[in-house]
Amino acid sequence: MKTFTKCLIRAILLALISFLFFQTQAQQGKSALLPDDCVYTIEHDTIISPTEFQFDLYLRDTDASQPFLISLIQAGIYCSTSIVGGGTMTCAVVPGYSDLVDSLQPNSAMAVPYNADHFLLKMAARSWYPWAQCDNTTTMSTVGLGTRVCRLRVVNTVPFPANSQAGLVFCLDPVPPAYKAKVFKFTNDIHPCYSYEVPTDTSNCHPGSTYKNISLNKPSVGIDVSSNPEIRISSVGKSVFVNSSKTLATGVSAVIPNL
Repeated sequence: MKTFTKCLIRAILLALISFLFFQTQAQQGKSALLPDDCVYTIEHDTIISPTEFQFDLYLRDTDASQPFLISLIQAGIYCSTSIVGGGTMTCAVVPGYSDLVDSLQPNSAMAVPYNADHFLLKMAARSWYPWAQCDNTTTMSTVGLGTRVCRLRVVNTVPFPANSQAGLVFCLDPVPPAYKAKVFKFTNDIHPCYSYEVPTDTSNCHPGSTYKNISLNKPSVGIDVSSNPEIRISSVGKSVFVNSSKTLATGVSAVIPNL
């Protein structure tokens, strides 16, 4: 009995020592990850209709000396309440626009009221069990915008107020009900399947070079040729439409400068 007790105590002590060792190594590995390991950006904001716009999320590896193997990614993005205009706003992932492996592609997003100034667009991580994906992940690109994480659509039940702007920026507040932008990567510090969170702040999470904060639901430019062969601009804006009961001659075109 004494022998069994001694063996049990030794086993418990060994397990405790191993646990403390790996925890120490994990903390050392985690502290080695820096914000400049990657850049997480909002790109390609595009108007789809008076009630919908879309944009992309990209992640780029900024340290080419070692591959960035993504294990988990989520996004919280502030969106101005000025674009709602009395409607109800929703957010969803657009299928078919992710460069991640299928098991990591985001497939869930929503828009929730946050405060008087902002809605919060929440793109959920695909899995909270990153160790299950270590043999099937995506290496982040080091060139261009990086690797496209997903495309998101924002839809309103009424047209966006004319010339309103979404003003998208990442949420970096870790305290709920905020929903912080988070990125995790696999490292080999302890085990190939060990996953660490990369620090995210305004230095590596921000609107990217292609994000224009476009004005939504712009007024149209009307071209009226129904009663006069002379083309005339009848309102101010950048979208062009033709309101005509006549057919323009084949090969005739008009150039309207400075739209």
